[in-house]
Amino acid sequence: MGTKSYLKDQVRLVCLTKTDLFTDEEMDLYLKMIEAGNQLDRLDEQGAGKEEKLPWLMQKKEYKSKLEKLQKQHEGTPRTVRLASVVYAPKGTDLPRGVSWKNLKFAKKISEFSSEMSRAMGLKDRDYTLDKIVLKWSKSVDILKQVVLDGFYIPILLPNGEIEKRHYSCFTASAGQLRTDKIVCVSDNIWEKIHERLECGLTWDRINEHGGCNPAKLCAYLALSNSATDEWTDFDIDRCIVIDEFEGEVTGRMQYITTNYSIEDGVRTVEIDHTDGCGIMLPSVSDVNFMARGPYIKGLLCVFDVLKFCEEKGVPPVIKDIWGLEHDLVKENIQILFTKSQFKMWKYYSNWNEYKDIFKKCGAKFGKMKYEEQYIEHSQTSYQVIQTLTDFTDEEIKEFTRKAHNKIENLTRDKASMLELLHANELSENPYSAALALYPELLREAYTKNQLKDVRKRMLLDAKSGKFKIANKRLYAIPDLYAACEYWFCHIEKPVGLLKDGEVACKIFRRHDKADVLRSPHLYFEHAIRNIVKDDEIYRWFTTNGIYTSCHDLIDGQV
Repeated sequence: MGTKSYLKDQVRLVCLTKTDLFTDEEMDLYLKMIEAGNQLDRLDEQGAGKEEKLPWLMQKKEYKSKLEKLQKQHEGTPRTVRLASVVYAPKGTDLPRGVSWKNLKFAKKISEFSSEMSRAMGLKDRDYTLDKIVLKWSKSVDILKQVVLDGFYIPILLPNGEIEKRHYSCFTASAGQLRTDKIVCVSDNIWEKIHERLECGLTWDRINEHGGCNPAKLCAYLALSNSATDEWTDFDIDRCIVIDEFEGEVTGRMQYITTNYSIEDGVRTVEIDHTDGCGIMLPSVSDVNFMARGPYIKGLLCVFDVLKFCEEKGVPPVIKDIWGLEHDLVKENIQILFTKSQFKMWKYYSNWNEYKDIFKKCGAKFGKMKYEEQYIEHSQTSYQVIQTLTDFTDEEIKEFTRKAHNKIENLTRDKASMLELLHANELSENPYSAALALYPELLREAYTKNQLKDVRKRMLLDAKSGKFKIANKRLYAIPDLYAACEYWFCHIEKPVGLLKDGEVACKIFRRHDKADVLRSPHLYFEHAIRNIVKDDEIYRWFTTNGIYTSCHDLIDGQV
């Protein structure tokens, strides 16, 4: 299975905006409000005074007030999508009576990668659906509230010519969608077919009976089914358990934010959850680390031979789950240990067996994504990392940006640089790239010149925004799993583990003595230069189990 196989298959669906739900009267007021705003912008550009702009400003406020009053009148009544806004009709023909994929405007069609939700809906690669809608509400809280409470209708034109008034309800919104004013809506018919598989027994009534849940968090957990994933076809829920976190005290220099928001810089001892978002799987499950997605379960699964650890330490492979039930990993053939932080809604189930029973009954599935790659290319830095270098001198900036500067300068002068950036290769599947390698004179063609201009423009924008390619690798941040197992199975409260303070183990950088360990988004504190572990005993564990420890960004002495 390829490292990016979860980004291969796509399904097609509909994307609506708030104006698609407007009535004709609301749309007329909205257009007048926009025109008044555009006129104000034009007057600003012309340097007009307040008196000249005042009439347009008053008009804009008046139209906005009327529009808001009209919108509130729809509370309690589902809206209906305005056909003129979403369907295409050739000039001189009547507007279609309903929406179909064929008459849907191109701007309303979007694609997304296959997910657990699309598979539950029965969608295959390149299939389209009118049962799943992404709605952009664009800061219009009244529209959002009405859709969440009442839903909306779309008149669907069926293949036999009949019209079905299909009702849609709000399903969820991921954290990213919440930030960009989007929600996911589904038709009532398809929801009846898939809700058990996606909810895995947690209805709103059941959640409220157990104390309720933050709505934004619940939306994010439900949205896990929308993640681009490969189906985990050989996943066996009976081979899994959920265990407590590996937590411990860590002493070090840190910046502490007090209750009055002042920052204190000094040495402190704090409790750290080392396995936050990280679980373990045996080498028999996978030979690479990857991200897992399931009903209310998400996070990284790392390859580590727990059974071998217990055998070498002479301790029984027995551990309690988060409900206090004891499990023998060998007798029960347990292969995957999820941690409590990965199981987001664990407290709404009475025990693990209940979750498993519901999981099987409703036909729920797990997915895999973001597999650890065998070869990891150098990646770009982030502007956040550079911003923290407050003592960066002009001479250091010139040296740091020298390679990028020379590459941009040589792009229009050096033939070899041009061919490299255009991926010229005789064996390329792209006919033009292959032709460039065979006949470099194509560099003089207008098409090639335009391509080079676009490449140069992108390179300039990247450089200006602080993105530079250096000896940088983006890797998973994995805790010392040896220490975690000492804590779980040897019951050592303060395990020593394999890594000492200030050390990381990373096969990619094993020939280097030190490396910067940086995280993106970058926190505003001084980065620490970490020692690369070269001890044979430690590497025996990390290399034989196919894992290494690093942070999300690992830069080799360049920043």
